[in-house]
Amino acid sequence: MKHRKNILLFLYLGLVLFTSCQNRNPKDSDQEVKSNEILPQIKKIQTGLHTTCNFIIGQTSQGPVLVVQGNFFKNQKKIASIEAYNPQGKLLWKSQKQSDQYNLGSGAYVQWVDHSGLDYPVVTYSYVPGPKELKGGLIFVNANNGSTIRELTNNTHFGNNNSLLFDFNKDGLTDYLYADLATISAIRLSDFQKEWTFNEGVRFCWSLPALFKPEHDRNPVIYFGSEYDDKCGSSSFLAVDLKGNRIWKSSKHVEDLGSTPVFVADIDGDGTKEIIKVGLDLEHHNKQKWNHLHVFSTDGLLISKCELGFTGIAIGDVDGDGLLEGVGISNTRDGGLNGLMEIRCIELSTQQRQQHDRSTGLFHSEMLKEVGHIHFNYKKR
Repeated sequence: MKHRKNILLFLYLGLVLFTSCQNRNPKDSDQEVKSNEILPQIKKIQTGLHTTCNFIIGQTSQGPVLVVQGNFFKNQKKIASIEAYNPQGKLLWKSQKQSDQYNLGSGAYVQWVDHSGLDYPVVTYSYVPGPKELKGGLIFVNANNGSTIRELTNNTHFGNNNSLLFDFNKDGLTDYLYADLATISAIRLSDFQKEWTFNEGVRFCWSLPALFKPEHDRNPVIYFGSEYDDKCGSSSFLAVDLKGNRIWKSSKHVEDLGSTPVFVADIDGDGTKEIIKVGLDLEHHNKQKWNHLHVFSTDGLLISKCELGFTGIAIGDVDGDGLLEGVGISNTRDGGLNGLMEIRCIELSTQQRQQHDRSTGLFHSEMLKEVGHIHFNYKKR
């Protein structure tokens, strides 16, 4: 715990404004936030990146390190980059992938890996070349000094580094599950060899897979979705075992199931976990009025599908009834042509929408009359 204060210093970034509302009266929710409710800035770092897209915190032999991922520009060319800082804001090292001929943009996710079999922690990031006929790749970096350990080339142009870390072969070391647009590979980090590759023509995009052990299985299962990759232009949802073998595939879904994270939760309180996936009408692909929330059993059965209207979802028991709700902000690009601009709350098990009162900022439950208004209470820590 001795490093905890140092690690907490990283919760700033200058890009993020931390606010807190202490025991606010719901009647005052439409009033302006007072200046003393803004948490003081602990630290601000001016990075060398022109655009940042993600960051991660890890522990090295020299203490905690913040790694920021994004793009740097030089001579009007985009350069995929990561930069590492200590708690005092000092730049420790940076890693870049660039080309003099074309743009090389950064992927969406940066990962930190411990217990890989190497003598040091590892940071990974991906790059995407501007020309789509070229292949992107994944870069492994020594987190202690920023040196490149290994670079793996994709099978495709695009790869977001939406990866899973897990001991797939049960040897006590962390393995790396990496997806590009067409394949998923389990990589053994001790020697960077691919233990297996799943390649069935599935198109992956931004989706973060989930790793979960169903009740009737001895081992965890990998769950993920695809984006408009079937012959008829539809999408699929799949389950793969730890050796890269397909367990099941649910096909012919009209929405994009490859661009959102996979969640595992017991939405109805019956003790059985379900697989939750938000589908997208990506850039009005099908000109739908609504996008939908898809709920699957761990065996691949589509249990339910309900109108959503938003694409980024937060899941929790909002009203205290023991059942889970999904809350999100309406998305008029991928959430359907409904024209709404609002906060929406859906009871996941009943698929009922809870009304949001714009005057108070609260939710009202139509099907739970005893709940009435649902209050969100934020307290200073």
